[in-house]
Amino acid sequence: MPKKLLLPDSTREDAAVKSPEQLVDIYYKSIGRGANLILNLPPDRRGQIHEKDVAALQGMRRILDSTFRRNLALDGRVSASNIRGRDKKYGPARLLDGDPTTYWSTDDAVTTPELVLEWKRAATFDVVKVSENLRLGQRIEEIAIDAWENGSWREVAKATSIGAQRSVRFEPAVTTTKLRLRVTKSPVCPALAELGVFKQP
Repeated sequence: MPKKLLLPDSTREDAAVKSPEQLVDIYYKSIGRGANLILNLPPDRRGQIHEKDVAALQGMRRILDSTFRRNLALDGRVSASNIRGRDKKYGPARLLDGDPTTYWSTDDAVTTPELVLEWKRAATFDVVKVSENLRLGQRIEEIAIDAWENGSWREVAKATSIGAQRSVRFEPAVTTTKLRLRVTKSPVCPALAELGVFKQP
């Protein structure tokens, strides 16, 4: 006689349903670090995802859509401490062209360069997203992010292992006219493909 398939009791699982904010936190710790997002959503006794889980996922989607709807970096001007061979083909403008196959890079000997993003009017943000050109391999091991405040730079975040993408979230949000991204550790010259600056709702 075949064994009866036992589905989870949704009433017992209700208390374990994560809030949209908790799911967003999981997003930044997985996809935001270049990994997969695994939510393990079991079907209920109807064979469907429970309405509470669906509502939480929709809430997460609304938060992420609102956050990443507008890239504030596109409103600014980006410059770099070094450009490979002084060739515009590898200039920092490539970070904002929407093409993941183009990239900013430096001369071989320059492994800890800096980028500065400057706005005419102050921007408020709490997420910085960067990605490498993985056709050239994962190169950057550590970065730091600074905000210009009262005539000097203040470090607001650090991150490691960029890869396909690294979304760096920090609090509180900063309001500034200049952001600096420093590559603080890389065995070879970096090859960054994209840069994004965003504000969470």
